[in-house]
Amino acid sequence: MKHLMIDLETMDNKPTAASTSIGAVFFNPETGEMGEQFYQRVSLDSCVEHGLTMGASTVRWWMRQDAAARSEILNEDCLDLSLSLANLEAFVTEYSDPSKVQVWGNGAAFDNVILRNAAENAGLVNHYGSSGMTGMSQQLWSCPKILG
Repeated sequence: MKHLMIDLETMDNKPTAASTSIGAVFFNPETGEMGEQFYQRVSLDSCVEHGLTMGASTVRWWMRQDAAARSEILNEDCLDLSLSLANLEAFVTEYSDPSKVQVWGNGAAFDNVILRNAAENAGLVNHYGSSGMTGMSQQLWSCPKILG
């Protein structure tokens, strides 16, 4: 599969947001079929060390969530940002051709931009390029199987 949906949990609503987790799933927009999945908790400390940001309103929002949601941020198996992104790259490479992947996110200007910015701040190469990024909210009309 060449379509990859990205979902980030973040601590800000800016392109510079620190991420606390990276989720990804390959899918077929024509059939709605889902393929291989990826999930990685990311160290918030590592994100801040790489210059990523936390917004007060987002932190307050997380503080109002239930204990299970909050524990995701504080979980002991969080990895360094660079390692988390390298794991995502390995996942994409294992299940697809990174040069042909169409990356989808929650709006072309949110998850995708945050992911690209995190990679740049961590000193990693952006293998997907902006031309391979699509906003889910912009594309739902063309994917009836995703809507159900």
